[in-house]
Amino acid sequence: MLAFLAMSIAVLVALNQQRSEIRSYESIVDAEYEIMANAVSIEQLEVIAASTIWNNLEVWDDSVITRNFSLPTFQESFDVSVSVQFVDGSGYPSVTPTTVKEVAVSAENNRYTSPIVTHARLISE
Repeated sequence: MLAFLAMSIAVLVALNQQRSEIRSYESIVDAEYEIMANAVSIEQLEVIAASTIWNNLEVWDDSVITRNFSLPTFQESFDVSVSVQFVDGSGYPSVTPTTVKEVAVSAENNRYTSPIVTHARLISE
């Protein structure tokens, strides 16, 4: 009976150790996906800011672009959603046109149920 109890305790300890290692691995993977999502969303924000004049920013509103994060041995795709809206001097959404627009870019991946990151930039006329 004591041998069975000792084996049960050993199995419990091993199981807890494995769960801890899995949680640690998952948090590392989540951090890597966040870094990749940051890279593609900031890159898309820079592309929009550099290639579009202020008057034409609405062209990007509600668009979804698939961007790839690539390494020599690895590639992951992200859906990058763009929204453009007028904001007031404090950065709050405005229903009337102003001289400042907010461009928000969110990166999503099918591994996650919600956007991983969202970056926004205020662009003035």
